[in-house]
This record gives sequence, C-alpha cells and structure tokens, in this order.
Amino acid sequence: MAVFEGEFHLPRIDRVVSGAGAVDAVGVELQRRGVHRALVVTGATLGRSELLDRVRLALGERCAGVCTEARQHVPADSAAAVAEAFRTSGADAFVSLGGGSPIDAVKVALHGLLAAHDAPPGWDGPPHIAVPTTLSAGEFTAVAGDRKSTRLNS
Repeated sequence: MAVFEGEFHLPRIDRVVSGAGAVDAVGVELQRRGVHRALVVTGATLGRSELLDRVRLALGERCAGVCTEARQHVPADSAAAVAEAFRTSGADAFVSLGGGSPIDAVKVALHGLLAAHDAPPGWDGPPHIAVPTTLSAGEFTAVAGDRKSTRLNS
C-alpha cells in the first residue's frame, strides 16, 4: 500500500455553519463579509424549489440573480455560463446551492474569472458561500469536475 508523502493544501475555508437556521443565515454571512450582491448558482431542479425561495429570501436585496446552469461533472459550457452570469449580474460574491455540481461550477467559473482578469498575487477572488444539500463535500475541496470534463486543481 502506497503511503502519501508531501504536502496537501486545503482550500481557504473561513468557517462552516450547519444545522437548523443555517440557510436563513446566508444573508448574515454575506453581510459579515461585506458582500453587496451575490449570484446564486444552482441546477435546474433546485432552481424550481422552495429551498431556492428560502435562499432568495435570506439574501433579500443582496440577491443579484440566479443562474441555474450548473450541471453534473461541470462541462466547460456550464462553467462559462456561470462566469458570464456573474459578470453581467453585478455580483461581488457567489452563493452555490446544491451538491457538488453547483459548488464545482462556481470553483471552475472563479478560476476562469481570476485567469481572465490577471488577478493580483494573493487575491482569491470574490467570496463563495456554499449551501450544500448533499454529502458531496465539494465545499471542502479545491478540486472541481471529474477526469472526463473541466477539472481544476488549485
């Protein structure tokens, strides 16, 4: 059995909030981070759900819009649609809602946005608040997509 040797760098995770009332606290978390407007990124199914309505309500005027283009395995066109929605929405943060697909779609879109704007050293880009609905744990990793599609290893 091979033993891992070397370094593993975890993504920058500021904090994790869970439990009853966590969805309703999304607006408070954005306020804490100084966010003015957030783009909600989700898939088609959650894009028609009452949970999305709760997230929108929690964001209030901070909701810059909703992008329902997140798809499984993060195909390049999905990540590009998320990045374009961010650019046109006037948002200064992301809120992903769902499992690994929307969380990873935001990661890949962020990577593309940072690369396109020649980001200054040390700047990680706009905040990303994940509202996970599955046990994918995508919010805890720096990897996005799978080997058949868009992949990002930070």
